[in-house]
Formats: sequence, C-alpha cells, structure tokens
Amino acid sequence: MPSKFDANNIPMPIRARIEVSRFCNLRCFSCPMGRGKIKNETLMSYDNFKKIIRLINDSVREIALFNYGEPLMNPDIAKMVKFAKDNKIETVGFHSNGLLLNKEVSKKLIKSGLDYINISIDGASNETYKKYRSGGDLNVLLKNIKDLTELKKNMRAKKPVVVAQFIVMKHNENEMDKFSDICKNIGVDKTIFKTFNAYMSGYEDRKVNLKFVPTSTKNTRYKTTKAKEISDNYTINHCMWPWENLLVNANGDIGLCFHDYNADFNLGNILRDNNWWNTENRKKILKSMLNGTNKIKICRHCSVPE
Repeated sequence: MPSKFDANNIPMPIRARIEVSRFCNLRCFSCPMGRGKIKNETLMSYDNFKKIIRLINDSVREIALFNYGEPLMNPDIAKMVKFAKDNKIETVGFHSNGLLLNKEVSKKLIKSGLDYINISIDGASNETYKKYRSGGDLNVLLKNIKDLTELKKNMRAKKPVVVAQFIVMKHNENEMDKFSDICKNIGVDKTIFKTFNAYMSGYEDRKVNLKFVPTSTKNTRYKTTKAKEISDNYTINHCMWPWENLLVNANGDIGLCFHDYNADFNLGNILRDNNWWNTENRKKILKSMLNGTNKIKICRHCSVPE
C-alpha cells in the first residue's frame, strides 16, 4: 500500500457504487444472489438516492448504480441517473442482465444521460446462455439490445455506450468468436471478455463453482482448474478499493468493497450515520490492510478488483 495513505485521515471517496436494487430476476449459479446469500432485499427509494447523491457529490465524480441486484428492477432508475447527472456526477452507468430493457425503458435511459450500460450475455446460443444465467432467455436479451442500439441511432444519441460482456466459462469458451459476431450484428459499441470468479459468493463456495472454470488457462484467472491459487498475472500488491470507493447497499449499509455483499464489516449506514466515511471500523480495517491483507478473510483469496 502506498505510504501516502493514512488510515486515520482518509480522503473522501472519488467513486461510488450505489445499489439501487437488491432484487434480481435471475438466479445465476455463482452469484450470492443466486445462491440465496443476500440479506435485506429491498429497492432504494428515489428520496434516499437523492439524499446520498447530495452527501457525496462534493468528492465523487463517478457512480455505478448496481452491486448484486438488477438495477432495472427499480422503476426510478432513469430518474436516478438524471438526478445524479444534474448534480455534479460526471459518469453514471451500471451493469445489467438486460432482460428488462424494453423499448420504453431504453428510451428513458437514453434521455436520462446515462453514460454506459454493461450487459452480461455469456453465451452465443440459448442453451449455453441458460447454463449459467438461470431464468434468462438469450433471444429476448439480444432483441432488447438491438432495440436499444437502434433507438440510440434514431435519436442521434451517442450515449449510453453499450458494452456487451462475456464471462468466459468452461461451457461457453468455445463460443467466444460467435459471440463477437453476434455483437457486431446487434450494434453494441464494445465487447468485453471477463474471467470467471469462482469466489464470488465466498471462498467456501469455490468447489461448487469448479464446473464453470475454463479448461484453457488463457481464459482463467487461476493457475489450475481447481481454482485454488490466483494466476500471477492477476495477483495485486495492494487494493485501492476501500480507500477510494464507497459501496452502498440498497438499505444504506456501507460495505468494505463489492465482495462484502451483506456489509458484514459494518462500516456504517450512509442514511443514518453522520460520520459515514471515516468510521472507526474503516480506520481499523485499513490499518490492517497496511500491514498486509492475509489476516483479513475477505481479502485473503481476492483477485483483481473490477
């Protein structure tokens, strides 16, 4: 960790991840939502969202409106984007499974000023897609994305940047080229291939997730298909997340990072606590991080942050 950081005097965050929905319409197998590990399921109200933006907009310039829930399940999502953009937040975006992205929602998001939307596809055939995205339908998803890109064109809008994300897994790594071809046909702006995180819902779930780890080492973040050790290419010397980023769950609870999905580290609640950033718990944890992360359970097996 750089010596300039002082756990007793932490600068205000420059980025925030605000979870506007703690519900999801899918049950993806390695996700804590899909594995039934998420607590305090709720939607963030528009009034609470406005309160949070007013608290953070002196320092934060970039926000992502998601964590593990599906942001499009919040009916106020477009209003939230517009409010953030109107209140000094320079970049606003979110990740989505895209299945609720109908034409009406797409039009509202384009008008809101949304900067980007990252949509998870993870398959070039419906059969492959459903092996991980339980409850989804690839045909519906691809139509939604194509409708969004065509609406952007018709409205002469440059934003949102539409990103198609493909998590490379054992059952879909043979469809990567076909995925790229599909993305060209539906007009996305950018494609991303992402490595599978076998520890997403916790290191203790690693063994049940081994069936998704790719067989090719070039497609994985792990040294072997047993996913016990992170590849040297993905190992980091220090993590900047708790120093620069604010993670707020839909009920206002503040987590250490996006892996702390139930805010088990108890860093406070932004809607209730006056001193919501420089809490004693945050100072204590960051002091521990300065001395090495091996003693912090959630950090011990972490790979590269998003």
